[in-house]
Amino acid sequence: MTDPIISALCVTNRLACRGWLQWNVQRQTYPHLDVVIVDGSGKEGLHGPRDVVWKNDELGRGRRRVLRAPASWTCGQLRNLAMEHAAGEYFTWIDDDDWQHPERIEWLLEAIRAEGALWAGWGRGYLLKLPERRGAELRAHPPRVINGAALYRTEECRRVAYDGQPSSSDARWLRRLAAFHGTTGHVMLDDRLHSIWMRHETNTSRGLRGTPYGLTLGQFKTKAGSAWGQTEAWLWDLERALELAV
Repeated sequence: MTDPIISALCVTNRLACRGWLQWNVQRQTYPHLDVVIVDGSGKEGLHGPRDVVWKNDELGRGRRRVLRAPASWTCGQLRNLAMEHAAGEYFTWIDDDDWQHPERIEWLLEAIRAEGALWAGWGRGYLLKLPERRGAELRAHPPRVINGAALYRTEECRRVAYDGQPSSSDARWLRRLAAFHGTTGHVMLDDRLHSIWMRHETNTSRGLRGTPYGLTLGQFKTKAGSAWGQTEAWLWDLERALELAV
């Protein structure tokens, strides 16, 4: 079975997160990536304090496209534009402030193929609160796929658009997707460190109030093993950039 092209869809409107986003995408090991970045900042430039220069030959696989959108667009509108331009058989979301395991896409592809599902993803993951650098485990109740940890079949799943309202949410889109197709997809519940979702001054939507942040950065490092790589250097840059952006 040949490896399909997979679109990595990145929606961003925060200049502070650009370097972090590029580093996370470029270290993905999947060999056939179609990278689509939708820039809704209204500003030029895709680099953070630790610059990464995008090179298609460095990626060695597929292509990268940057689409500019008005700064007035909602997150839902930006996500709809990204889905419209996905060229792969599957797509996954990579948000601009998330940590992603380099092999995350391979894990998701293996699961979606094994189950024959329209989409597959984890129903659990991890949070990291900045600047305290304290972590927590997050589980969806009842068990359901979390959008930032999933892979979708492109043609079937982009038929359902985000509502485009300022309050548009990933959870609402997933509920509409499930209602449209009559399935909740395949939910993965293993405890691999596939993603770490950041909570900070410009993103406080993830995690419930009162979430116990009892995990340390060292525990994440141990769990990630060699996949941790240069995470701490890039995390330091991200924190400094976020401080300047507030």
